[in-house]
Order: sequence, then structure tokens, then C-alpha cells
Amino acid sequence: MPRATRPATGARLRVAHLAGPVVPLVAAVVLAGCGEPHPSLGDLKATPGARLTYPGAVEYQRDEEKARNQVDGPSPATITVYACTRDAPASVEAWFARALTARGWAADPGSHQDRPGAFEGGTAWKRGNASFDLSFATRATADVLARRAHQPTGCPSMYQTLTQIG
Repeated sequence: MPRATRPATGARLRVAHLAGPVVPLVAAVVLAGCGEPHPSLGDLKATPGARLTYPGAVEYQRDEEKARNQVDGPSPATITVYACTRDAPASVEAWFARALTARGWAADPGSHQDRPGAFEGGTAWKRGNASFDLSFATRATADVLARRAHQPTGCPSMYQTLTQIG
């Protein structure tokens, strides 16, 4: 014979009454952590000099990545640019040094790392919690990047800038 159910009373009624407003509150707290962590891509874009491109250079590719929370920790917001110019790497590097210094960046060559076989030479700068790294592509890497961008190969001076904040 089926058991008769009773209307909720006493403790059961209090639990049901409290659970109503608590569930949306818990959901709001959990979802609040799902946005872009700070500093954000917007913060990086607002940093003076973070989006510099050498005058007259042809930009082959620009990637902008939002900051993300990952299992192993946060990933910083980044702007990566690949561009081609006819000017020598020394001229490009000198221009970036002047332009970044004028915008409050300080040279930080110790943080620059070559990637032999792909990118060599260059230097780095810091401004607060932001970093700006300039590297020059090897001829082989420049040709690969040109083909991907549907540009002619043989770029005299291909550079990469990697700007991060975090």
C-alpha cells in the first residue's frame, strides 16, 4: 500500500525555505571567477607602447590572447605581432628602444631569450608588470610566416614582438 506523504513542516520546511535564496547566491559566486583574470587584455592594450609596430613594417600576423585561469595557474594576456621591414635589425631594435623608453619602458635584456633556429637576436623591456620582447626571425622562419600570411617570401628583416602583462 502506498505511503501517504505529509506536507513539509518544521525542519523540512525551513531547509526548503533557506535553499531557495542560497542556490542563486552560490551560483553567482562560482560564476564570478569565470571571467578574464586581471590584468586583462584590455589592461595590456591600455599600456603605453604595448601595441607598437615599426613604421613602414608590413604586419603579417597579430594575435591577441586574453588572460586565462588554468589548472597550473593563470596565463597572462598577450599580444604577438609578426612583421616584415626592409630595414636592418639594428635599426628596428634602436627604434623600439627609443619608442618604448619614451613611453616609460626600461630595458630588461636579461629577460630576452633567443630561440635558436627560429628567432635570434633582439632584446626586452619592462614597464610595471608588463614585458615587451623583440626577436628577429631566421630566414627559414620568416619564409614560413610569409607563406602562412599569403605574403611573398624573402623578407629582409622579419621581427616578432611579444607583449605580456601579469
